[in-house]
Amino acid sequence: MAYSFTPMGVDMRQFAVEVFCRTMLMRGQIESHRRLTDLINEPDLYLSLTEVSSHPYTASTAPALESHRQGIINKTSIVLVAELKLPATTPTTGVESEMRVAKMPHRILAFTDDFAINADIHLTEGADMATFLTMSQSKFLPVTRATVHPTQPGTQLTSFERPFLLINREQVVYLGADYDQAT
Repeated sequence: MAYSFTPMGVDMRQFAVEVFCRTMLMRGQIESHRRLTDLINEPDLYLSLTEVSSHPYTASTAPALESHRQGIINKTSIVLVAELKLPATTPTTGVESEMRVAKMPHRILAFTDDFAINADIHLTEGADMATFLTMSQSKFLPVTRATVHPTQPGTQLTSFERPFLLINREQVVYLGADYDQAT
């Protein structure tokens, strides 16, 4: 008999997401009691989606548009994850705001094999980006104010902007930052 554990008093949240892989985009729903950043960084090998639609980047890629009630994506194949509908911000209590660590945004340029991403990465004051990337346990890096440009010719995908994006750090080929310019 299998048991399911959901902490008491914690609401399940539903996330509408886009998952960008090397050859296709998947749109779907994720249900979890955790934040998307925490969920995607769990050690599970697969990301589970419901109400999934797949969109190949090139017209000649088979299969054509397909939809499924459920699907799983191998996390190593994921390049980017974007939340389509960001939740409305809720005011923090005094205790919650005291628990937060102040972070400064730094504009970055990240290249993967398929995308160029301009975005803000948020680091604690005085933090070194190389040290952060080396020491961080997270496989997916959260960034904000992202503009993404496809770099492969022949794609149907065009440049797009997302207020929040997770980048698979194993897919990053180059990451540059301007520490003098906090935006």
